[in-house]
Amino acid sequence: MVSTAEQNTDETEGRCLSELKLDFDIMSVNAENMSIWERAKIAETLRLAIEKETRKDIENSHRMTEESYEIAPCASQPVYLGANTSFNAADYRNSGTSKWGISKKVVNSSAATYNNTVQTFAFTYPGVGGCSAWAYVGQKFHIIGQGSQTANIRMVGSYNGTTEALGGGTGNTKITLVVKDLTTGTAYTEEIYDETVSALGVKQVKRTFNSGKSVMLQAGHEYVAYILLEGSGAAVTLGEGGSDFGPWDYGPYDPPNEGARYSRIYIDF
Repeated sequence: MVSTAEQNTDETEGRCLSELKLDFDIMSVNAENMSIWERAKIAETLRLAIEKETRKDIENSHRMTEESYEIAPCASQPVYLGANTSFNAADYRNSGTSKWGISKKVVNSSAATYNNTVQTFAFTYPGVGGCSAWAYVGQKFHIIGQGSQTANIRMVGSYNGTTEALGGGTGNTKITLVVKDLTTGTAYTEEIYDETVSALGVKQVKRTFNSGKSVMLQAGHEYVAYILLEGSGAAVTLGEGGSDFGPWDYGPYDPPNEGARYSRIYIDF
């Protein structure tokens, strides 16, 4: 796992996954004589296994992020129980990448607090392998008052990028609103976007979002609301695929402002 505190523009090495739990020996699969749909099915099995390992990286990254605040304390936003509020700042971020297999893979990720933006690029080329990239950014806040009360934690923002596959590869992009109780460790999630392209296809998207999650907020607890962007791709022999929500492909048709960002977080009681 590679944790990034600032945006970077070069390919990262990423964490090399040594083992994946698959029900078959993917390296022994003779995919050259398969249809692109058969190859895509195998590639998707590989991608899901990589995604499962990536989730472990993301969970571990929170411990690192929270420990960094203990070293260099940063005041979280105060929220008074029962009083609606909003903020457009960010003070909580991390990012990372992972790779597996013998195919060429290009991965990168960044999380920036100055513009509340996350960007990822994860693309796998012909061969046997896959990769993933993830990034999150958000704001910490603590509850002042007595007792507990339900609130709708709402995030407004936009996202822009491409998910694609060719020749039997597969790609996926996920964007999620996460509200985490840092006092108890409990996390609440709301899907913003989830797109998978298998075998052959390109899915470009440019949208705004207004997503919320109902959470019981407890006085004396500290929380963080953040946007999580995940991209992944996998291929078997001839295919390629992945997710492009960042500036690292350097292509002539690369849209500007790729990634996901929020403009404001609302807490409505």
